[in-house]
Amino acid sequence: MAKTAKNRKRKPAPAEDLELARAAAEGDGQARYALIKRLMGRIRSIVFYVAGGHADAEDWAQQAAVEILLSIKSFRGESTLEAWAERITVRTAMREIKRARKRDNPLTSEPIPLKADRADDEARLEKRRISTRAADLVGLLKPKHREAIVLHLVLGYTSAEISEMTETHVETVRYRLKAGRKHLRALIEEDPMLLDWLGRREVSR
Repeated sequence: MAKTAKNRKRKPAPAEDLELARAAAEGDGQARYALIKRLMGRIRSIVFYVAGGHADAEDWAQQAAVEILLSIKSFRGESTLEAWAERITVRTAMREIKRARKRDNPLTSEPIPLKADRADDEARLEKRRISTRAADLVGLLKPKHREAIVLHLVLGYTSAEISEMTETHVETVRYRLKAGRKHLRALIEEDPMLLDWLGRREVSR
């Protein structure tokens, strides 16, 4: 991760972002399209990790995009558009996961059929497989542990920032991170694919 969430928060939005947000809030179709086009890749990535590859992840990403548009009037430029949108996306994904669990619809993911003919393709596809498998394991964590793990390890937020975002005491956040890491480590140790990949990474260092 190139920048921590703390650094993102300290950096105010540039004037053009404020103008884009203002235009989108006023209903400018081109501005709204430009905003979502810019953010959609990040939205999908966040939902993918938070939801652990759930079959409805794309629908939830679309829902997060809608909520970002509905909330754009609240954007004040105190952080970047990306950092502001991350919070809405995580909260949307966690809410939808909770609803899915209440419907007794367990989180599952299906393997992605992949083909490769060249060595560079194989390396790229292996990275996708590892990423997908890692997201699968994160999806097995308890919802509140998963939320903390994704916000901290994937998005780079500190315990204090997560506490503020989730309206949870910072010591509770730290406990969830510790418990989530312990569970995730145990899952990785039982997963041959990830163990093999991690082992090869250690040897190559």
